[in-house]
Amino acid sequence: MPPMPISRAWMALSLLWLPLAAQEASVLPDTAVDSPPVDTITPVPAPEIGFGAPLGETPEMPNNVNISNFGGGPIKFENRDSIRFEGPGIKVTGDNGLEIFSDSAVWDNKAGTVTLTGHVSIYQGNVLQRGDSAVYDFNRKSLDTRGLRASLDPILLEAGKFTVEDYNGKKVYVGKDAGITTHDVENPNYWLRADKTTVYPGEKIVFNHLRVFAGDTQVFWLPYLSQPLDAELGYHFIPGSRSNWGPYLLNTYGIMLGGKTDPDTGEKEGQWLLSRWHLDLRSKRGVGTGVDFLDTRSDTSDEFTGLSLYYLNDLAPDTRRSGVPRGFVNEDRYRIGLQHRQKLEIPDGAEWRLDTNLTYLSDTHFLEDFDTVRYRTDPAPDNTIGLFRRDDTSLLSIFARLRLNDFYRTDTRLPEVAFDQARRPIFGLPLLHEGNASYGIIGEQASDPTRDSLLNPLLQLTSADPMAKSLLGQLTGYDRRLAQKLISLPIGDRRREAIRAQLLDSSYSRFNTYQELSLPFTLGNTLT
Repeated sequence: MPPMPISRAWMALSLLWLPLAAQEASVLPDTAVDSPPVDTITPVPAPEIGFGAPLGETPEMPNNVNISNFGGGPIKFENRDSIRFEGPGIKVTGDNGLEIFSDSAVWDNKAGTVTLTGHVSIYQGNVLQRGDSAVYDFNRKSLDTRGLRASLDPILLEAGKFTVEDYNGKKVYVGKDAGITTHDVENPNYWLRADKTTVYPGEKIVFNHLRVFAGDTQVFWLPYLSQPLDAELGYHFIPGSRSNWGPYLLNTYGIMLGGKTDPDTGEKEGQWLLSRWHLDLRSKRGVGTGVDFLDTRSDTSDEFTGLSLYYLNDLAPDTRRSGVPRGFVNEDRYRIGLQHRQKLEIPDGAEWRLDTNLTYLSDTHFLEDFDTVRYRTDPAPDNTIGLFRRDDTSLLSIFARLRLNDFYRTDTRLPEVAFDQARRPIFGLPLLHEGNASYGIIGEQASDPTRDSLLNPLLQLTSADPMAKSLLGQLTGYDRRLAQKLISLPIGDRRREAIRAQLLDSSYSRFNTYQELSLPFTLGNTLT
């Protein structure tokens, strides 16, 4: 059933105060006269009745607010200036697009307010607020929302007092004694609380005197924090504990750099360089610092992560999680990485690009100790630089692989050139050609730790020496098979020198080509 408008509700209720007209003697029928029943009723006008006020003093319902009772509950008169609506199912609509739902409401004409209680939900634009009570001043069009929670996707805002203000033509939400969380459940497991919280929708949140709570326990404090809503920007922290780190707290703060300053507003525009600054605290390993720079103008930011710098003065570099023994590791641990794609503007009608993938590490155990995610998939990172030219029919690649980390067994290519040709007609004839060709100067080098501690000692041993078996047990794959073949030969055998070169520093040139000619034709318009 649709809600009954307020004016009609008042009229219906005022009829209950009238005496029944049929009770007056002047309108009762004469029992002695047998006359047919009359099928008409004379209308009786209803006087204007106020809420407990004398006749003719009924206050007028304002035009800027409307109250509807969807639940059909009773309407009670509080006094001459107010009326109570019992739900559930009360809806208050303002002329500013505001919609409020609650279990009950009290309209106060003198104060110019509507007080709502019980399961209050407030909808205003894209903002949802929930709580137990709210007061709407329909003259000033303002809300008193103490204790309400506001939903501003992707955050929840809980404020002692919550107001909406205008800032350069945009709505800004300001909370006093407010709490912020993104844990969208009834009882979030963390809150960021501040004396003043200002939300700029879609942009940032500014905290004054910020306190971080895990449950009901305060764990952190900052005097001021401006937190962008972008997941890459602002302050992020990860607490935890590991057996090889001890208790730790990883801190990252992301800000945008570059761009130009608007002379009118003083704000930066066109910022393109994302910077992430790291300060990591590990109780067993010390303090680590670093920064990442990423060009956000590139459409390959997921694949190419830009320039990355990180340093840690390790308090316990000999700590390990695996059973593999490690030798001496210097306490200065670091990583320098550059993964970047640069498009080149060369006016020849083709697309040119320069791809750089370089990782320089302090030691062979750095990724194992401090970047376990990458270590699982790429324990020995490649170091490559490639220049590529692509057009509609061909791809030219000039490719080099470098040996930056001498503690890995690596192959080097200085350089390798490849040309791939797509299938196309030759001189406009039906004869088609496709193919590829490549040439490279390739070298393979054993890692320095393996060379010094394993391979060089094995060169002086044979299979009869007791130490040979222990050294072989530390080699794997191709190196182990070559070493077994070497120690099976007597010392002084000329074949040992050839095997030594394959183990320690082999190199060769390679040329490869594949060419194909094809002539497609159709037989009987059915078989191609």
